[in-house]
Amino acid sequence: MRRFRIPLLLLMPVALLMFICCPADDDDDATGDDDATGDDDVTGDDDDDDSTGDDDDSFVPEQIDGYVQIQFNEGPDNAGGIASMGLIWANFFEIVSEPVPGYTVNEPAGVDECAYTAYTHDELTSGEPGEYTYQSAGTLSVTGGGGAWQVEAFDPGSGYIFYQWPLPYGSDLQFETTYNVALAGEDFPAFDAPGSISMPEEFHLTSPTSAEMVTVTGDVSVQWSGGGSGNSTLMIHAIDGLNYGDLICTVANDGEFTIPASYTSQLPSGVNAELTLSRSVPTYVEVDGRWVELAAVLSLSADAITP
Repeated sequence: MRRFRIPLLLLMPVALLMFICCPADDDDDATGDDDATGDDDVTGDDDDDDSTGDDDDSFVPEQIDGYVQIQFNEGPDNAGGIASMGLIWANFFEIVSEPVPGYTVNEPAGVDECAYTAYTHDELTSGEPGEYTYQSAGTLSVTGGGGAWQVEAFDPGSGYIFYQWPLPYGSDLQFETTYNVALAGEDFPAFDAPGSISMPEEFHLTSPTSAEMVTVTGDVSVQWSGGGSGNSTLMIHAIDGLNYGDLICTVANDGEFTIPASYTSQLPSGVNAELTLSRSVPTYVEVDGRWVELAAVLSLSADAITP
């Protein structure tokens, strides 16, 4: 177990999908908190999680100390086709210090809205890197879908301890099912979370597909199938030398979204880019006062170019 400082360059892509936020003691969906008769379960109360349509029905802890993911990743195979794969991935840690980015990410104002952020390599690397003590949690057991897996912690010698196991698409990785997660415990404590990861229906780009080159000019229409309900994140990442541009849209997962030309025109021209559509379906478990996010994470990508 070692302290490990992560460069901000490595943290940025992950930060787009993860919400780092501490368990509020007024949430009624968390095991072991204030689930008592007569507490804050009041319709219309601004801290009640059991009232349909209130403002915090999607509970997210203020601080997360570990992640367990069943991933589905699909993108170009570099031979004119599509590569699809599944993966079990996890890590656990104590936060010594939070990262401080060197620039501010502009976030969409709401659903079916976009925002653009331009930044330089110097800004990307000028912030303060976070410092974490990564921990082993003993054997990670995952069952469901196409089988059962026992995964051990891996430390490549850098202090970054993680768990990883491939799930071949079409056999071991299955959709519209649940996965059970359990940890034997070691430096990070043990827990058992049956049915904690829910894989939605299959998720694929249909226009463009992951095998196509996307020309990003004018209004850009993106279509997809599956992925269940909720929202997705549509992103175009472009690099022009030491200058970067990120166009991020929060979109309803209804199968189609058109990125307005007013946003695509802000990307640097004449450069290679990547279009990504992703979504996460998380749940949370509290373990001895620490929080773990367990999630199905789906990511689809296609190569792009800005003329």
